[in-house]
Formats: sequence, C-alpha cells, structure tokens
Amino acid sequence: QWYSPYPYIYSGYRIFYSVPMCWKSIFQWHNETMNIWTEIFPLVFFTAYSIDFMTNNEAVQAAPFADKLIIGIGLFGCVILRPIISGAAHTFSCESSYKYVLWWGMDYFSICVAIVSSSLIYSRFTWYCEPQQYIFYVISTVGLLISTLVSVLYVASGGVRLGSFILLICLANVLPLVWQITLQYTADEGEK
Repeated sequence: QWYSPYPYIYSGYRIFYSVPMCWKSIFQWHNETMNIWTEIFPLVFFTAYSIDFMTNNEAVQAAPFADKLIIGIGLFGCVILRPIISGAAHTFSCESSYKYVLWWGMDYFSICVAIVSSSLIYSRFTWYCEPQQYIFYVISTVGLLISTLVSVLYVASGGVRLGSFILLICLANVLPLVWQITLQYTADEGEK
C-alpha cells in the first residue's frame, strides 16, 4: 500500500525485506537497482576526487583554514553524504511502511543538506570581503533550511514541499550567483 504513489511501476517491488535481504538486493535486479547504483558510482568517484582535490590542489592548500573547512563541508554534504543517504533510502525503504516514510524523509533531508552545503561555498566567496552580509546570508539560509525541513517532514501538501524546496534553492544557490553577476556587470559598466 505504501507504494501507491507509483501506479505505473507494475513489478520489481521488494516488500518486507530484512536488513540482510536489503543488502543482498543491491546486487539483484528490481525496480530500485538503477537508483541504487546511480548513487554508488558517483559516490565512489566524487569521494576519490574530493580527497584528491582537498589534498593536492595548490589553491586549496594555500587557502586559510576557514576556507578549507567550508570547502570540505560543502564537498562532504554534496558529494558524499547526499548519495550515501539517497542510496540507503533506495536500498532500505522496502523493509516496512514505517521505514519507507523514515528513509524518504531522510532522503529529502539529504537534498536540503546538499543544497545548503553547496551554498556555503558559493556564499563564502561571494561575500568574502563583506563578512556582515555573509553572516546574514548564512543565518537566513539556515533558517530557511529549518523551515524547509519542517515542511518536508511534517506537511503532507506536495505544493508546500515544492515551494519550500524552490525557495531554499533560490536563496541558497541562485542569490549568490545573481549577486556575483550583478557585481561583475556593474563593475564593467563603471569602467566604461
């Protein structure tokens, strides 16, 4: 019954699997196989890339500790934590209706964390020389993250969840980009 939101998927469901059965199902063919492996492959690749980037990139090595920390947190949230939780949701959500709701709630949480993690990097360098604006932006983004998590986990309305996600993405990722483009455009206009 908890799979009812997927009326066009007729077969391949794993229902009431135990944890060992879920682990074994990673290597079996079912309707979640591709979803699991499209989380595992990027996780392995980007984990290796992130480690190499953080340890061998000259700009990162020369950066202050705070910048390294923010880049590390951003990479961890986006390319490591997010696929681990999503892959686990695709793997273990078939145990019971309770685990289904729990794991997909955690998956939504990981999406929010990935959005905010990436925004930490963008915003750090967008407002690098303006610490008060940066602090205001981070506090605003964290506040919106909390309200988005509450709406995702406790509000049944799909429209409210979608609106919260869009608002979080716009504040977390679009605002720093628009700010940088605006500054670049106004600087170019000022030189003319």
